[in-house]
Amino acid sequence: MSIFTFTKRANCFSQVGYVPSQPKIAVIELDKMDKPLTSASIYRIEDDGSEKMAFMGKTDVWGMYYKYNYMPRYVKSADGKRSGTPDDMWAFTNRNTNTDMNAAYKDSLRRYAVKYKEYLESIDKNNPYGVPIGEGNWAGSGAVVTFGTTATFASLYFPDIIDKSYAYKAAAFMFGCHPYHNYSLVATVGAARPKQVFYGNNRADFSFIPGNVAPGLLFRKPDHFENFDDWPFLWGQNEGTIAGNTSYYIFGEAFKQMNRE
Repeated sequence: MSIFTFTKRANCFSQVGYVPSQPKIAVIELDKMDKPLTSASIYRIEDDGSEKMAFMGKTDVWGMYYKYNYMPRYVKSADGKRSGTPDDMWAFTNRNTNTDMNAAYKDSLRRYAVKYKEYLESIDKNNPYGVPIGEGNWAGSGAVVTFGTTATFASLYFPDIIDKSYAYKAAAFMFGCHPYHNYSLVATVGAARPKQVFYGNNRADFSFIPGNVAPGLLFRKPDHFENFDDWPFLWGQNEGTIAGNTSYYIFGEAFKQMNRE
């Protein structure tokens, strides 16, 4: 297991791991008064408990996002390169039901794929995680899952326009690469520390139902994200719902299909 070790405040990475073609990304979250690091290292913990450096590389400064300074580090990918949903993109999510989609119909959607790519690129400029992070009074992992589902299908249909990296970012966010803590937002899914407290029908036990998906990171004005894992009674952060869990299941199935092709 690789552990990201840095000398500054916090860092974020996926607890589930990465498919071979997926860029490995660690996001380093710094206090705004900290001086950005010029390089970052990954250490592997050996069987005897000793540490061995597995990788070192230069960092890329993303910039300020609310009260923190971010440095997404594109660690490495298989080829060594970097690599909410608009209403007019829902046609992509019917891949498995629209088996009779002919070439003419698919071609008519290309202009929407180009427009969607512009939207995806705008999200990259909005925050260092590259996904739509909600800032309302309910945490926004549902929007991230929907974003990931649509990006996945768009990549399946139009890989020459939209690559897999956007779906990868959604998966990484759900599994630990997000603000506040590194916990996976899906109960029992994650190598190190999935969330352990949810608002469900066993909430009084301070427990969870396996597979529950938390709403996640709730934005607190003016500049703070939070997700408590020691107090389940905050609906907007911790409630597991049938709708949320189902959306995550759909994303997971689409994501697996994308990585088989």
